[in-house]
Amino acid sequence: MAKQTSVQTYFLVGGLLLLLVFLSAFLGMSVRQERLIMSQIHSSAEAMFDNIVLTRRWNANYGGVYVLKRPGVESNPYLERPDIQSADGKTYTMKNPALMTREISQYAQETGRFAYHITSLKLINPSNVPDEWEQNALQMFERGIHERRQILPLNSQRVYRFMRPLTYEKGCVACHARQGYEIGQVRGGISVTLPFDRTAAMLRTNRLAMTALAVAVSLVLGFVLYFFVWRLMNQLSVQNVRLLELNDLKNRFLGIVAHDLRNPIAVFKGYLGFLLGGLAGPMSNPQEDILQQMNTTSKRMLTLINDLLDVSAIESGKLELDKRKTDLVAFLQDLHAANAILAKGKSIDLTLHLEPGLPEVTCDQNRISQVINNLVTNAIKFSHPGTQTALRVERHGQEVEISVSDQGQGIPAEEIPGLFADFTRTSVTPTGGERSTGLGLSIVKRLVEAHGGRVWVESEVGKGSTFSFTLPV
Repeated sequence: MAKQTSVQTYFLVGGLLLLLVFLSAFLGMSVRQERLIMSQIHSSAEAMFDNIVLTRRWNANYGGVYVLKRPGVESNPYLERPDIQSADGKTYTMKNPALMTREISQYAQETGRFAYHITSLKLINPSNVPDEWEQNALQMFERGIHERRQILPLNSQRVYRFMRPLTYEKGCVACHARQGYEIGQVRGGISVTLPFDRTAAMLRTNRLAMTALAVAVSLVLGFVLYFFVWRLMNQLSVQNVRLLELNDLKNRFLGIVAHDLRNPIAVFKGYLGFLLGGLAGPMSNPQEDILQQMNTTSKRMLTLINDLLDVSAIESGKLELDKRKTDLVAFLQDLHAANAILAKGKSIDLTLHLEPGLPEVTCDQNRISQVINNLVTNAIKFSHPGTQTALRVERHGQEVEISVSDQGQGIPAEEIPGLFADFTRTSVTPTGGERSTGLGLSIVKRLVEAHGGRVWVESEVGKGSTFSFTLPV
């Protein structure tokens, strides 16, 4: 059930991440479109500024432009000699760059599409006085900044304001020589004002469209996740329940079969022992060899059946632990004495190292004996005669660590991760031709974890292995 929940969580997290990717993509598209719109309005302001500057430069290069002075056409009062007369008696007045800029701006304002304003901190014409925003921009230009732009409210509307400096050029000398400017020096600036409400409406429309599209995609994605992923998970849930039922049936069947086999094999092994003991009369050497092989095989079968019964009990949740307070010192001394005889039969020295002051632990003595016996038997099985195996016990905080170390062949690093799985065998072979069921270490792991402990292994090929497990104090 926990595995099913983890798979559901995996699909849910995956779906949410996919949704976030879509939302991020739409957000990125929206931001990019807004930047493009802002870039467009900025480019328009730049183009208008460049256009008026080029027009002024054309005017200045010709020393001003004279137009026929008709009714309503006023002379520039800030020029020394603004008017001239032709041979036919007609009067013409000069339109210098500043006046031309101002008049073009008036035409632009009448269209309501944009406006220019020429201004300076050193004024000749008071009508060119800068407003607060332009004055700040002119001060920035004198500090080396080359542009200012901002969105501002103006007369219950919003406008985009753009301003760049004007530099003193040769064509400016005729009108501004008395102001003391030097060529290349900032003498003022031109601001361009564009209405921004329409652009703002475009931005709002863009945001709403992107939001609606993101919501629609999210709904579609949610629909897909529900009808495909969740329905798939429901089917997996049904299959998982069925698999659990089959697994439980398998465990019960395995337990029944193993239990029914154990008794006749035990009886069979007892009769073999009876015959090998000579209680049924003398036997020839060939007969004794055959019975000895039968005895070894029956012993191995009985071990396998006991292991299968343990696995069945553990997997079915029917493992019952008879936990009691245990004196570790006496308990381990007894286990050491029993296993030392087995080790001696293979010319291996089994030593016991007990840390002073070991506390009592609460455990199922039979099951922990099974764990230690399994680890010690394995150490002897994979060690060469004449080596040493050590059983060590130490306390670490609220845990007691029990370890079995050998000087055997060691285990390849790539085989260690799967060492505690069912029916696992390594490429390392026993040194005395012994055999194993492949269930011992998986049972060790389950029994230790049932006691609230941990189990692990450290090994180096050619130097030996150390299997360790802990029990809570």
